[in-house]
Amino acid sequence: MAASGGKAARTLLVEEEYEMAARRNKSRRDDVSEAAWITCKQVAVLHKPRGKILQTMGHLPTGGGATREWQLQPEEALFMVQQGILALREGDRDRVLSVAEVLDMVLRDGGISPFFFHAYAKIRDAGFVVARAAGDFHGMPLLHVWRPELSKKWRKSQPTFVMCVVRCRDRLTSSSCEEFERLQNRTDGCALRVAVVDDSFAVTFFDMQANGSSGNSE
Repeated sequence: MAASGGKAARTLLVEEEYEMAARRNKSRRDDVSEAAWITCKQVAVLHKPRGKILQTMGHLPTGGGATREWQLQPEEALFMVQQGILALREGDRDRVLSVAEVLDMVLRDGGISPFFFHAYAKIRDAGFVVARAAGDFHGMPLLHVWRPELSKKWRKSQPTFVMCVVRCRDRLTSSSCEEFERLQNRTDGCALRVAVVDDSFAVTFFDMQANGSSGNSE
């Protein structure tokens, strides 16, 4: 069921949650990276990268060009802002955005939903390395996930599993099960895990079996 107060109330609670998290995790100024949000590309471009977290986050854009700067996906930028380790500006503006402003901007212009972000943040908080995979499931990006012990060599390692995110209230039909099976056939031997997110943003993980059935994953 939806949280009391509807969408506006849920949005307010999410903003308050991230404002509080940013205050708890406020880092020393020397550890804070700086980036600009580029709406047309749906990425944050790092101008002053700092901190070890960037060893497991971000990417260089593909293609040529004399200047290629490290970029963050929307969920990566929001996660770092929430952790108090990224000062994000909009375009070439000077003012650093608040957590609530980043939340609103990324969810509005970044092509992700709060349900997707909560699944991403939960598994990232657990120490896993998480990066975008090709494709999507029901409109939410697929994710490659590596176990924490692979953090130093994840870019050269096969992902531990592929994760797709599903909103709890979405109706999954028999065709959805067939889609799960097709997705599992495209994971190159990786396990498939499903993150189910309810309207209170609680996340439950399920491991998909080869026959399309599922089992709860702790």
